[in-house]
Amino acid sequence: MSTRYTESRIAQAALDQRALLGPFKHSAILDVQAFLERNHAIQVRHEDGWDDRISAVMIRRAHPDRTVIGVNASHPLARRNFSLAHELGHWLLHRSGAFPPGRDLRERQADLFAVELLLPERLLRSWCEAYRIDDPARLARRLCLSTSVLRRRFEELGIAARGR
Repeated sequence: MSTRYTESRIAQAALDQRALLGPFKHSAILDVQAFLERNHAIQVRHEDGWDDRISAVMIRRAHPDRTVIGVNASHPLARRNFSLAHELGHWLLHRSGAFPPGRDLRERQADLFAVELLLPERLLRSWCEAYRIDDPARLARRLCLSTSVLRRRFEELGIAARGR
């Protein structure tokens, strides 16, 4: 992939990943580790003893077809899911080695990819309507994601939320 990613291209890359779910592409991805292992043969290792500031790290192997992501085992599932989706964003967007300039830009792109993979606008709005949920914390529990991620997404999309 090119190093020039617009928000719409990143969103499309996330939707392309959701398409791998086949008939379940409109479902929540509750287990990002299983998604990575099933669709990309990416191995996930739960690592103990990491500093709490480290959520996940992509480990590149000598063999290009073998990728391992280490994830902080002490973090809750909600945080691990987002961190793994974020690392998938790096793997898909930045693995060519031709990084866009600036670490901050790469991190924002990977975050955007994770949000679009786990909480695409159309699906988020339909889940809120179907489950009659206007509380980000309640939806976060259903989707195995953090409340802060859901609150930010509600704000970005202008979804009225209670429970603040």
